[in-house]
Amino acid sequence: MKVAFIERHVISLNILTFSFVVLFCLLYIVQVNATVSKGYVMRELEVKTKRLSLENQQIETSRRKVQTLENVVAAVKMIGLVPSGNPMYVTSAEPSYAMAK
Repeated sequence: MKVAFIERHVISLNILTFSFVVLFCLLYIVQVNATVSKGYVMRELEVKTKRLSLENQQIETSRRKVQTLENVVAAVKMIGLVPSGNPMYVTSAEPSYAMAK
């Protein structure tokens, strides 16, 4: 009975088998395409992450420089230092010294 069924439907079974093979091939192509697309997206995101990390480091360096200058200015005010202005030099046979006005 099985043999008779197979003999009568050989063409149909061949078409069905071929259809399954084509379907699996198409599904495989779609899966590979999706995986490759995700790989490209990940690579772009990694490049963007590296660029933003470098930019963040540059901004942090700039912030530290500004903060350092602000700390120096604050320390000068706390100590009570004043601007030096234009010093006057006394000339003599001995080494010269600066005098405040």
